[in-house]
Amino acid sequence: MKSDQGEWSIDEAIEAFLVYQKANYPFETYRNRAWSLSKLKRYLEKEGVTALNRLTAEVLLRYEEEKPALFKPLRPNSRQVSRQTLKLDTTNLRMFLIYLYNRQLLLEDLSLHITARRGGPNLSKPLPPRVIKEWFSLCDLSLPTGLRDRAFFELCYGSGLRPGEALALRVCDLDLAESQVVIRDSKNGDPRLVPLTRTSSHYLKKYLREARPWMPKSPRTESCLWLTSQGTDLKRKTMQNRILRLYRPRLSCGTPITLHRLRHSCATHLLRGGASVRHVQELLGHRSINSTQLYTKVAVPDLQGAFRRHHPRSRS
Repeated sequence: MKSDQGEWSIDEAIEAFLVYQKANYPFETYRNRAWSLSKLKRYLEKEGVTALNRLTAEVLLRYEEEKPALFKPLRPNSRQVSRQTLKLDTTNLRMFLIYLYNRQLLLEDLSLHITARRGGPNLSKPLPPRVIKEWFSLCDLSLPTGLRDRAFFELCYGSGLRPGEALALRVCDLDLAESQVVIRDSKNGDPRLVPLTRTSSHYLKKYLREARPWMPKSPRTESCLWLTSQGTDLKRKTMQNRILRLYRPRLSCGTPITLHRLRHSCATHLLRGGASVRHVQELLGHRSINSTQLYTKVAVPDLQGAFRRHHPRSRS
């Protein structure tokens, strides 16, 4: 390992950072940061910055200013780039700079010059319970894949899991006797113990008893909780395609449905039902309560309606 800052190239610094990310963070986080740094690398090459000792705050600030033109627009025939995309890229850049400073590869913490972008809350509207009920009822429980889908959807909604967290589960992570599941592959790297609803437990038991034994397995997938009919582990893209092909077109209301909306719906429905923000924070695995409090804004219309109906000074 080199110790002199001047000996490092941008390529070597990026490679060392990504090795660290891959070893210490979930794959989705690693992939997002690799994507961001590939764009930064191309920009720096164009600017002639190939050595780490030539990386300056001025260069990075120019990159931040010019970045919106370097990304694809949100929609075809549009010049607008998603604020969330820009915010994520800035966050990844700051993490890279902090890493370099902590490893003493930079003499100055350049992340202090990069202001975190305001992306705004990126919360989709929660699904009404009636829509969730109709969606889940479309699963064909006579088929192993239909029973698997129902158990998967119930788990994501019932316990508020991120899709990646649910897909990464192993059979040994389930404790159905105690109605709980261990989440090991979380976004922030912190494992947590999450309760299961009675409905989730019912369909998980049914899936493990009636569907999963009939699915082919290999030594690599034997421990995976979610399997396909081909014996491979279930991927997010496969489940998203099934939602778009099998479930969304058959909904009578035509409401857009996604796996992540189940997590949003779980959080919002818990808060509307009287759960504390702290409890929802623990369930969702948020490090900061500020992330959880975004869901209280989604539930504000309910609060306003109750306020108008019940407060003596609000009634005419």
